[in-house]
Amino acid sequence: MTIEELEELRSDLREVRKAIDRHSPLIQQITASNFLARFSLPFGALVFIFGLGTQYLLGAGGGFAGLPPWWLPAFWAVGLLFLIGGSLLKVIAFSKRAQEIGVGIWAVYGAFFGPESRHMIFATLIALGGATAFALSIGHPWFILSAFTVWYGNYFLHLAGMVRRIEYWASGWLGLLAGTISLFSVEVLPFFWLGICGGGLLLLFSILGLIASRADRVRLAPDMESAE
Repeated sequence: MTIEELEELRSDLREVRKAIDRHSPLIQQITASNFLARFSLPFGALVFIFGLGTQYLLGAGGGFAGLPPWWLPAFWAVGLLFLIGGSLLKVIAFSKRAQEIGVGIWAVYGAFFGPESRHMIFATLIALGGATAFALSIGHPWFILSAFTVWYGNYFLHLAGMVRRIEYWASGWLGLLAGTISLFSVEVLPFFWLGICGGGLLLLFSILGLIASRADRVRLAPDMESAE
């Protein structure tokens, strides 16, 4: 194949890709990249290590009184980094992906929280709010973690039905499973479940997302080599 033929083929492939993108749901274009998996990985690892590490320290020290003096500042640092740092990086990551596929950032947010998801999100948030109020009223605030994890699993299963990717299916079902099982021991092992539900599920999503993206590239590689 000559250089001119190769360039023509590449041009044709670009046009085909653009045509596919124009006729694909926006959310599938967004999730075709592994940017969400790469974004979630460090935050998932941070919460996972902190949660399980704290549970170990609680057991070794005989309770909160036995925690080292640096634990409380570390707790607030991890929490603020997760909430504020995660929010800022999410905006940056979404903006970058929006530029890659040629849409505005609000279109990216709309794909996740638009009309297809709005009613489901609001309905489950109302249920989550009720569960939170109930847990606080009976003096068992750690049940909120279980309720939130069930909400997380339900939302990811909703997304999985639209994007049809393994990391969303797995995160959804395991989120429902973890949230339900944690109800029976979340007050006994609170930080263990914080590490599993808050960090472990993000790690699972990230690892499966990176593996799936790599598998996609490997599967497409022979086609590109044969084209050359």
